[in-house]
Amino acid sequence: MDKQAYNITSENSCAVVCFIGYCSNETIETLPAEFSLLCDKNVSRYILDFSACPIVNSLGIATILEALLIIKDYDGQVVITGLDALKTRFFTLTGIFSLADQAENMGEAKQMLDFPEKIV
Repeated sequence: MDKQAYNITSENSCAVVCFIGYCSNETIETLPAEFSLLCDKNVSRYILDFSACPIVNSLGIATILEALLIIKDYDGQVVITGLDALKTRFFTLTGIFSLADQAENMGEAKQMLDFPEKIV
């Protein structure tokens, strides 16, 4: 297994997931299981930050979609931030934005989800 390409911090039913480096199905394979555990603990709001992630491959997108469907099953909210033009287009074409909203930056993402300021 490759090194995990994300870090999750959570508090008060909010989670911030920072993706780091190359995101493939192998480097984010544990993400759906972690989201399931968080949802079971009543974490319902998520920010996915891709600002430190230069590449997401197609199998990585499939893993992200699987994780987003888990959050949707729990009626959670997701905002994605830190996307460049290429990732924005890729996420749009693959249907990610049918399950999540997009924000220009972390501040906007936090506002969209009413995050407490101390979270990030």
